[in-house]
Amino acid sequence: MSVSDDFKIMVVGADGEAVVYLVGELDLAVRDRLVEALTQASDTCHRLVVDLSRTTFIDSTGLKALVDVWHRRGDARLELVLREPSPVVMRTLQWAGLADLLPIDTTNRPTP
Repeated sequence: MSVSDDFKIMVVGADGEAVVYLVGELDLAVRDRLVEALTQASDTCHRLVVDLSRTTFIDSTGLKALVDVWHRRGDARLELVLREPSPVVMRTLQWAGLADLLPIDTTNRPTP
């Protein structure tokens, strides 16, 4: 089983909001799948929520993908929110200096 087989993406959309659930390791092996999902979800909503509560790892390629979509959405005056980053993801965001830059929602919401 490859690393990318352990990674899952689910997109749920309603009422102008899309939630992208990322489960597993977010790294170079899944970067293209991530970018495609975020791009497609971005095209259909005003508010894009990326749920990172079940993301077990994120590397620089995953961080770059999130920052890139945040910039594109900001330029278009559309909202991006990172929801409930797992502890390892939060530490990586902090280490990279992104925790104070990217909008992060930590209000324990249920995941499907």
